[in-house]
Amino acid sequence: MKFFKSATFKFILIFVVTSLPLITEVGLHYKAKHDIKVALVKLYKDYCKEDVSVEVQVEFIQKLTILPGGLQEYWIASTTSPKVPHLEGRYGRKDILLEDFLCFPNDLRLNRLENKFEINTSWRRDGADNGGVSIFYLYLYGVVYCLYFLSIVIYVLFRLIKKYLKRRQHNVKDDQL
Repeated sequence: MKFFKSATFKFILIFVVTSLPLITEVGLHYKAKHDIKVALVKLYKDYCKEDVSVEVQVEFIQKLTILPGGLQEYWIASTTSPKVPHLEGRYGRKDILLEDFLCFPNDLRLNRLENKFEINTSWRRDGADNGGVSIFYLYLYGVVYCLYFLSIVIYVLFRLIKKYLKRRQHNVKDDQL
């Protein structure tokens, strides 16, 4: 019970609570990357009649731009297929799209519940729907972590100085006796 009242526990708790949104973003990024990979393997089996291995590359940090909404983010996949060895599509938080798949004439959208690409019936595309994390978001985390670690250093120095002054005061009292 004493540990829960200590400053160490409070610093750990603050660090974990502060880091949760960033950890969530990392988890969502890797889940989207895995979903794309699984959906592409299913797509090749269904339409190209091939068993392939897929390597998906998705940028975690969004490209820096001054335009609102940023630049459109894309994912890139390399496969072992001789028919379609290279694919790319739009990568967003809500929608993951595949365009120009040679084995199928229509644009495709990833259904995240079934982990498969389906025909894209929507013509609307949100220009601000970008996957990954903004560089400004990471900059903010850098500032927060610097302040956090600076507060830890100040706290430790304060405790050390307080301990030193207590010892010194105790030594002075012993000398007077």
